[in-house]
Amino acid sequence: MRFFSLAAVLSAVILCNSLSAQASINLSGTVPDDRSFMYLVEVDFGSTPQSVTLDVSIGATSGTSGIDISLIDLDELAANGTTNGVLSGSNAGTTPVVLNMTTPSYSGVHQFVVEVETDAANGPSPFTGTFACSTLTAGTIVLAGSAVWPFQDGYTVFFNRAARFVTTTNAAGTYTRDVVCDFGTMAQAATFWVQGLSFFADGTVEVYEVLSGGTENLLGTLNMNSGTGYEEEGNFTTSARSGPVTIRLKIITTLASTEFYAWTIVMPSFVSVSAPGGGGGGGGDDGGCSTGGTPGLGLLLIGMLAALGLGARLRGSRLAG
Repeated sequence: MRFFSLAAVLSAVILCNSLSAQASINLSGTVPDDRSFMYLVEVDFGSTPQSVTLDVSIGATSGTSGIDISLIDLDELAANGTTNGVLSGSNAGTTPVVLNMTTPSYSGVHQFVVEVETDAANGPSPFTGTFACSTLTAGTIVLAGSAVWPFQDGYTVFFNRAARFVTTTNAAGTYTRDVVCDFGTMAQAATFWVQGLSFFADGTVEVYEVLSGGTENLLGTLNMNSGTGYEEEGNFTTSARSGPVTIRLKIITTLASTEFYAWTIVMPSFVSVSAPGGGGGGGGDDGGCSTGGTPGLGLLLIGMLAALGLGARLRGSRLAG
């Protein structure tokens, strides 16, 4: 009997040590129904490349708005898009949303974002959950930053790697915004991701890099009016550049009535996005935020939500939709 008791104790100790050694962080808060919370999580894969499964489990603890969760691999998204770069899930009640993302083979530190929103605009949602990996050791997953994004017009920078521009237009024309970046000291090409969004099936987003002397080099166009619904996304690659680089995005609309447009850009890890950037033409606001901040006040869209039904569209305009 003593042998079996000792074995049971040893098993319990081993189990506890194994659980405590697992890489895991807790995420909790109360997200209002008019904004999203973003958490920047850094994962250290070690010196030997390996693919791991990241497990996110977050649920609303009360309220009637439920929870909407996205897990975003910033490096995979910037390089290849949403197919393997984004996982999303939602629940209208208090059942936790569970996301299991298998990463590419990585070494060193890579960045991920967890974005939390309400599933329905019925008030705030208190939530709690974890970001974990059973095959990595304690301390290899850390919370590196957080940000809050109100559903409003304006330009916002997140974690020096991503930016979002939201504008309400009232005339046909071109609405231009510059994203000011730093490519570092070594000349290299950057592949990045852009998503364009419109409330009506109209409009395009043209993506340029601005060369020395101010020449615009068109990298590609996103079409929101060619059978793709309200949203289009793509990956674009610059020429080899170093130092300060301007990426210019132009929203082009043919509608004269009041409309809503947005875009989001995510850069690779070696590119730093300035906050706030410059820009000319079109609607919107120059307010911005950096890691851990909140955007400057813009023209709030909340007044339009009830009239135009934009709430769901705005809530859908997450960092990676």
